[in-house]
Amino acid sequence: MGLLATITRNVLSSWMGFGVQVLSTLLLTPIIIEKVGLEAYGLWLFLGSAVGYYGLIDIGLRAGITQSITRQITNKEVSGLREKLSTYNPIMALVGVGVVVLATSAWQLIPHLVKISPNELKNLTTVVLIQSFGIGFGIAMLPYAAILVGLERYDISEGCAVFSKIASSLMIYIGLSLGGGIVTLAIAYTTGSVIDSLLRFTFARTLLPEIKKVAWSINGKETSALVRNSYLNTVVLLSRQVIHFSSSIIVGFLFGAASIPLYSIAGSFVEYATKIIMLSTRVLYPTMVALDKKGSESQLLQLYKLSTKLAVASSVVILIVGAVWMKRFLTLWFAGIEGTDEIIKGTPSLFIILGSSTVAIAAQRCGSQLLLAKDAVSVLAKLMALEAIATLIFSIGLGYLAGLKGVAIGTLIPCILFSFLVYIPKHAELLNTNLSSLLSSVLIRPFIFGIAYLITLKTFEIYLDEFGNWASFLFKAGGLSFFSFAILSPILFTPLEKDSLYKLITSAFKKLSASTRWIRLPRK
Repeated sequence: MGLLATITRNVLSSWMGFGVQVLSTLLLTPIIIEKVGLEAYGLWLFLGSAVGYYGLIDIGLRAGITQSITRQITNKEVSGLREKLSTYNPIMALVGVGVVVLATSAWQLIPHLVKISPNELKNLTTVVLIQSFGIGFGIAMLPYAAILVGLERYDISEGCAVFSKIASSLMIYIGLSLGGGIVTLAIAYTTGSVIDSLLRFTFARTLLPEIKKVAWSINGKETSALVRNSYLNTVVLLSRQVIHFSSSIIVGFLFGAASIPLYSIAGSFVEYATKIIMLSTRVLYPTMVALDKKGSESQLLQLYKLSTKLAVASSVVILIVGAVWMKRFLTLWFAGIEGTDEIIKGTPSLFIILGSSTVAIAAQRCGSQLLLAKDAVSVLAKLMALEAIATLIFSIGLGYLAGLKGVAIGTLIPCILFSFLVYIPKHAELLNTNLSSLLSSVLIRPFIFGIAYLITLKTFEIYLDEFGNWASFLFKAGGLSFFSFAILSPILFTPLEKDSLYKLITSAFKKLSASTRWIRLPRK
């Protein structure tokens, strides 16, 4: 399979898995709010943000293992891979146990940090323990998930995610229908996480039989090499967590748990947009490692330019679609649910502020994979640490001054400054290319496309009446958004890029036709 075809398959697979996750959230959120109440939902969102930090207990080993295993598979060093697994498996199992142990101690701090009613406080211990077990189990099984990444089988990896997400969503719906509460949510999500890890374990061993029957034997040399790089990966992970997922925690500290849903619902849509970019760009890492190893600098540069331009354009589309249709969407989404008027009124403006940061994030994400591929983890760690510190300072400071919008603006400002004044100049240096040329190649066409797309959608929006139901919304808002994108998307590509995409599409159709030829009846 060709380079572009492999990347396309992996990106589409990532989108499939993420699409199921988004659809599940959209369907379940109104039900969860109605069944458990806004305060319990706010507590659940807070715990979801806080629990994300448990992943940092792996002290950077998670990212280090994924990078190391990917390099071993790229270099086709199976014996070295078995040796690494014999060390990584027991280490990650111990770390997973450590997560559960730490959770049993740390949960007692939460009531002192966030205002929680006694009715919800009684469920806190159970929820935290259940969540920590799911995260601990996933950490223990991480080496096998990393193998699927190294093999570039994101289609299988995302298939596991889709199956487990559907299973957990069904459990949530049934559990809440039977009168369950926030504990039901914890059980369902944890069960889905365990199913996901077990599926990845099974597929990794099937695709790479050589890793079966690997004995646990911690190698001192392998351990030392992993530990030497772990602190850098820890800085990257912690910084990313602060930059992208700290806002709900900051809102909880400043304004209490009851204020979290308004901010978090706007933030969740932005998080989805950010995740689309992250999922689409993370598949570049194995390919960039291979290109860098071969010394294919021109191919690496072209891959960076095209992928960054597409990432920026995707984020622009999400921002514009959300800005135009958000209020009408929320009106339908929360129809008939009491206490959601403030959410419907306040979410659109918060989304526009936070969504603007997604464009800046998109501009730097492909370059982050480039830094990892060139083994420049230390550079990425330093830059992200500085951005995380700036984000905390701006978010907290402006939050005190301007409320929820201040927190959002405090997240946006550092993101824009670091993306265009720090990250991209570093990418240009690593690619041995001119900065102004690089910026123009990845920003000008998406900017022109964005203006045309915004004008088109706003024109349609002005002449459309209120939507009475979901069918009307999806047909009109969704149909017009997609139609406008399809008509305007050629603006994004150069003639050479259009030719490459045409060849990819025609090749895919030819392969599909060949694969279905066996079902055709022979002529008499």
